[in-house]
Amino acid sequence: MHLNNSLYLVYTIMSSLNTRYTILLMAILLALPISSCRKNKWKKPTDVKTIMDINRLSSSSGNLRFTGGYIRLASFSIQGQREQGDDIYFNQEWSNGAVINFDNSAFQSQLDYDIPQGSYTLFELDFETFDDNGDISILVEGIYTNQSGADIPLRFEFLDAETFEVFAESNDGGPAIILDKDVVSTLAIELDPVYWFQLVSISMLENADLTNISGVPTIVISDSENSDIFDIIADRVDESAEAAL
Repeated sequence: MHLNNSLYLVYTIMSSLNTRYTILLMAILLALPISSCRKNKWKKPTDVKTIMDINRLSSSSGNLRFTGGYIRLASFSIQGQREQGDDIYFNQEWSNGAVINFDNSAFQSQLDYDIPQGSYTLFELDFETFDDNGDISILVEGIYTNQSGADIPLRFEFLDAETFEVFAESNDGGPAIILDKDVVSTLAIELDPVYWFQLVSISMLENADLTNISGVPTIVISDSENSDIFDIIADRVDESAEAAL
């Protein structure tokens, strides 16, 4: 409809102008709907689904591995800079916190977004843990194999507000993250308890107090249990997180 109007306007005006000006005017008017179409293209959204997990590799000592847990979010935001179109910003907050399970095989519907397609030279994630009501804001579960070869369950419980700032990288290792409206993209976020525990010695874990949980002796690490270990880990919680898209 816009193209027909432009052609009609050209036809009406060209009769009163010489050939040179007519050609110039035609080129300008025909470019208008094309430019508009290109601009609208970059507004079309891409379905981006999110998974969040932890580093499940064994610690450097080989005695500790992590098996699961969750993070309770107060807010989650995305900032992006595109080579085409305007920059983007999304923010979501949860008044009672949103529990996101650590699971590399399940999409987290609370973190699904429709994001404009394009080539992103910067894709920044910012999220904060929820610390109201005395709830655990980050829980990481694992298994510690002691010097006698016995497996002991381990729980790291973090109850404070913590802010994470993560810059996503391209899955293919390229300089930009490409989002295409015809392709469903997956944003994978990974926290790294292996790094958090890196400064905790085997001796500290061997001598940690055990708490009976459902009849099972468990190493609980929190601000009130095994607090010497907790203090080491808590200072590193917001570090070494990664994201890829």
